[in-house]
Amino acid sequence: SIHAQEKRAMTFDEMVGWERISEQRISDNGKWVFCKMEPWRGDATILLYNDKGEEKGSFKPAAKAQFSSSSEYLLVTKTPPLKEVEAEKLKKTDKDKMPMNSLIISRLAGGEETVDSLKTYKLSETADWLAYQRGSKKDSTLYIRSLDGMQKASFPSVSDFGFAKKGNVLYVVSDSVLYTYIPEKGNSRISTGRGVFKKIALNENGGKITYLLLSRIRISE
Repeated sequence: SIHAQEKRAMTFDEMVGWERISEQRISDNGKWVFCKMEPWRGDATILLYNDKGEEKGSFKPAAKAQFSSSSEYLLVTKTPPLKEVEAEKLKKTDKDKMPMNSLIISRLAGGEETVDSLKTYKLSETADWLAYQRGSKKDSTLYIRSLDGMQKASFPSVSDFGFAKKGNVLYVVSDSVLYTYIPEKGNSRISTGRGVFKKIALNENGGKITYLLLSRIRISE
């Protein structure tokens, strides 16, 4: 005879450890998928699969991931383990000395590179180009590079930056001066003077930029 198993409620530890798919994305060429597996409390994992359903990569702890426009790269933001962060908070460690994120640049054909001490990054939506800031709070250098690492540039004292939505054009506020940067052409100074820039926006292809400076709106082409 078949005996019914006694039902029991899940324990708190079991509920906390239960993982769910909180995010999933397919690469533009349809050959790759990543899933973010996240417990109710604890460290999330990014799992990478090919179009045959085979697991090809696992990144933990991880906060987010992005495929590049060419579908040749996966960028993963890795985080310090939650237990490590909580331990440092209990010790009242200064914010500047807390463990930082890192960025994994994974080439899907094989090989990866790590950018440590990551503060923030932005990825072009139309080309395999990346802009990021790293290091301590005092370090405001912006690093710009192709994902294969063959081309690189940088700007000092950067307070704001961003890519055009449909063009590989980057705006940069460096040392209180507004610039645009195009990999094939280099940088162009937009503002004639220095100041505080707000509400900076490039149009979709990056051909025009609008910004607010000293309470006046300017449009530049």
